[in-house]
Amino acid sequence: MPRPSIPRWEAASRTTPGATNRSWPVAGATAPEALSPPSAGVSTTSQKATSPPSAAANTTGPTAYTRRWAAATANNALADFATIAGGGAILGFDGTDSHFVYDNYGTIGGGAGNIAGSDDDDLESDEFATVAGGLLNEASGSYSTIGGGTGNEASGYASSVGGGTNSIANATGATVAGGNSNRATGEGATVAGGWGNFATGEESMVPGGAVNNAIGDHSFAAGFYAQADHDGAFVWADNNSVRFTSDHANQFKVRATGGVLTEDNGGSHGLHPAAVKVVSTSSDGVALYATQSSTDATLVVFNHGTGDIIRGFGIGGSNMRFRVNQQGDVSCDGTFKSGGADFAEYLPKRDAARALEPGDVVGVFADGVSRDTHGAERVLVITTKPLLLGNAPDDADRSNYAAVAMLGQVPVKARGPVAAGDYLVASGAHDGTAVALPASAIEVGHLARIVGCALESSSHDGVHSVMASVGFSRDRLWAQALSERDARVATLERELEALKAAVNALASR
Repeated sequence: MPRPSIPRWEAASRTTPGATNRSWPVAGATAPEALSPPSAGVSTTSQKATSPPSAAANTTGPTAYTRRWAAATANNALADFATIAGGGAILGFDGTDSHFVYDNYGTIGGGAGNIAGSDDDDLESDEFATVAGGLLNEASGSYSTIGGGTGNEASGYASSVGGGTNSIANATGATVAGGNSNRATGEGATVAGGWGNFATGEESMVPGGAVNNAIGDHSFAAGFYAQADHDGAFVWADNNSVRFTSDHANQFKVRATGGVLTEDNGGSHGLHPAAVKVVSTSSDGVALYATQSSTDATLVVFNHGTGDIIRGFGIGGSNMRFRVNQQGDVSCDGTFKSGGADFAEYLPKRDAARALEPGDVVGVFADGVSRDTHGAERVLVITTKPLLLGNAPDDADRSNYAAVAMLGQVPVKARGPVAAGDYLVASGAHDGTAVALPASAIEVGHLARIVGCALESSSHDGVHSVMASVGFSRDRLWAQALSERDARVATLERELEALKAAVNALASR
């Protein structure tokens, strides 16, 4: 309903920049005795505002933070059932400040320079506003509340500011519990405390910290410089003054440069309770993703008990497909796929200071491997990308070893043209190279120097790399060599018998 008219003794307009103009009665007018102005500092509680301030009183509209009155001497309960319990005058603010209750059922408990309701000439527009105390606070929304502090504003319907300084709750149901320079501007938004925090999304929240923004609806931002831009996003940032922002809706994003530690004290067994449990309902998403730029490991797993270190289950969760036990044994119920195509082992180098390169042809000796192949027990090749690498030494001793291919497919350094199916034989130049010989050219002396069999052809004349099969059985080659030897022996025996017959014939003449 419209504001009831205040008796006019002799109206004089008092105007303050940025405020709603108001005409107050001034001294010298004829007025009923019941409507005489209260003396300075007297609190007013009335069912109807009928006690105007004195002539010296000046007022402004509800402009928190900058409101000043040079000589207000009374509290002003200007609506039905309005209450001002106390306070209202403070020295040292270019004079004194007064309280104003502009709407019905508004209440100011104490303090100085507080406003309950809005100065819009409608006593019902912002009813039941309450300021409990503090300095220069303004509760201008219906059912809004300010507990105390200074320079705070609760202008949304049923909004509240608990205390602190220079904070605003200007949306329906918005809350700032305390802190400094916080804003809750979304419906149902909450800032619990801290400094410079904003909750602008509907039902968004900032629990504290500093310079955090919860912008998306139902978002959460906490820590320092956290920003939840998207609906449903949860963002927590550590003590780093670089803005940390959500990337998409319904995201959980944490920046913790000191690491994350989760500890539980559950006494149950198996998977319950799990210290950390990640459940993804997406049909094509990644349940757990980790990335870093450290020189250390991306994932480290400990089990100080007797159980397995890792277990992996297939569809349904009952069939174990992968397992790593406490002894380091790995079980895999499936096919192991890799871009590597050879099985290799670490062998000691004859000369630890001399580097060996992938594809180098090396001789195996009792004291290690070397590019020198003369007199070697066997000739092998340095692996490039093994499928499996065994006999691994300690990291501190790794430079004294070379990874040598034992079986499979591996690149080999060859000198000169190569045809697929040729045998690669150590060149004898002791430079890590092999030469290609067709099967028909293989002799017994070559057998101990064979590296492998070429799987591809190349017309290059210089040193190049060709894929070869290594570690295959040489039985066929030995059988071929023995067969050729046997044939030569048989030929020699026949020739010898013929020679003996000729000699005997000559002797019998």
